[in-house]
Amino acid sequence: MSYSISASKAKATHDTAMAIIEKDARERASKTEHLRALRLAREAQEVTELQDALRSAKSRSLKTKSLSARKKA
Repeated sequence: MSYSISASKAKATHDTAMAIIEKDARERASKTEHLRALRLAREAQEVTELQDALRSAKSRSLKTKSLSARKKA
């Protein structure tokens, strides 16, 4: 009789522990996904800023070339 009580207590403890472990795993996965999304958003913003800077530099370069050509003419 005592064996079945111990077994049922062990099963209850195991089930509780597994529930806690699964909950923690879900929370970690959710946090990881959130951090990944933030990182990707930051990287996308950096790419946009670099593209804008490149366009601006190209525009300045074209204006400088145009002014140089006018001065020579």
